[in-house]
Amino acid sequence: MHIVGVDFTSAPSRRKAITVAHGRLAGSTVPLSDGTVTVADADYLRRAIEQPSVEVRQGYTPMPDQGLTPEQVDELVRYITGLG
Repeated sequence: MHIVGVDFTSAPSRRKAITVAHGRLAGSTVPLSDGTVTVADADYLRRAIEQPSVEVRQGYTPMPDQGLTPEQVDELVRYITGLG
């Protein structure tokens, strides 16, 4: 199974942790809604989290901006890249 998104339906907190589907994303090919394809490297993951409406995965709607700090984004990118 491949990760196709991260659940940011509400602001992350201790009571409602960020939910990530288990699978492989880092290094995989990601088809985008504009017809282009990109590789899900750390830079792509960071852009997808910080600017969710810029590169939207084909078939999905952009998640809302979560207002995460740069440190939180770095931790999330490390976590996702560590799954694969």
